[in-house]
Amino acid sequence: MAHVVNQSFQLKEHVTMPLMPDSDSSFRLFLGDIGMFSYQSGINAASFVSSERENTLSGIFFENFVANELIAKEHKLFYWRGKSSAELEFIVESDNRLYPIDVKKGRGTLNSLEKFSNHNKFEYAIKVSKNNYGYDREQKLLTIPLYFIPFVAKDLADGKLTLDQAREILAHFFIKGCEWITGKSSGSGDAQHYQNIVLSGIGKDGRDVTNEVTYLVLDI
Repeated sequence: MAHVVNQSFQLKEHVTMPLMPDSDSSFRLFLGDIGMFSYQSGINAASFVSSERENTLSGIFFENFVANELIAKEHKLFYWRGKSSAELEFIVESDNRLYPIDVKKGRGTLNSLEKFSNHNKFEYAIKVSKNNYGYDREQKLLTIPLYFIPFVAKDLADGKLTLDQAREILAHFFIKGCEWITGKSSGSGDAQHYQNIVLSGIGKDGRDVTNEVTYLVLDI
């Protein structure tokens, strides 16, 4: 019966590493299987992600999904609660860095992130939602769609990928792109041999397609 339910423990307002529960009596429970969640709720799982109608349990469903993906990559579950009802669903420690994660069923904002940052330093925060990819440099907030959380959970488990590492990889890519098409590193670059990069724009659905890579490229 292992992992039928998973516990997520509350952290202190000022988070210290390694992550330790504030109290053994303050925790949340997540079902270890999304199919079980759907069965227990009596609602078709497809309705949780449907854009045609609202489902009042969608938020809990998304949180449970993210919890399961973190557990699958051997992360321990912790959540943060501050004063005045401020809270973040998950706090992940990776390579001695903190990554707050919040889950939104819609296009909500992270009102608790500023309160968290008043007490804690973090690499960047991650918002999981129905939104497209994005990165807010001022808030240090990375937005990813729900389906991408398994990949992010794996990167965090492996101790990668920090924003500094991402910048370095992109910088190496552009340096390599300035070499001659023959592969020789001598001489000046020839931009005519390479495709222009579209950093942003409007997608077919009319939405802004600006994402974290847009800002990383501009930073280099």
